[in-house]
Amino acid sequence: PEGPVAQAVALADKLEALAGLFGVGAQPTGDKDPLRLRRAAPGVLRILMLGAALSALTNLLFAWLATRGHDLPALVFAISADNLSAGIASAAFVAYLSGLTNVAYSATQYALFSSFMALPGKILAGASGWIVESIGFPLFFVYTAAMGVPAIVLALILLRRQNTAPAPR
Repeated sequence: PEGPVAQAVALADKLEALAGLFGVGAQPTGDKDPLRLRRAAPGVLRILMLGAALSALTNLLFAWLATRGHDLPALVFAISADNLSAGIASAAFVAYLSGLTNVAYSATQYALFSSFMALPGKILAGASGWIVESIGFPLFFVYTAAMGVPAIVLALILLRRQNTAPAPR
């Protein structure tokens, strides 16, 4: 990358993504019991919920950043926080999905699950330019932060289900 802004962004991107990935610490097992990974690492769903909440909150940082003008330290802070939260959320999501797949079909099921996960973002991305033009960047990022609320609610529902799920026999 050329220039101090590009170099700072690239470095922050790499370091924060790595920190988020290593922060989860759960290893997918591919066990036949779909709940085993969640039982072996009861923090996965809490970390998944934390990652969802942090990802939504970091979008509010970008709303704040859009009001700051040219501010390199604020840019590095917002990108670092966003990459850290994305790393945490991604690692927890991979661990959670790995616990849901059947060992005989894990590659196919994981590909299908992760494709479904990415689909809404791909569909909504086409309208993002129009939305930004209509309401501006600060309000757009507040809107994207609000879109994270359903993910937080789903993680809470899964966490409650995990706490009440019977042990396998």
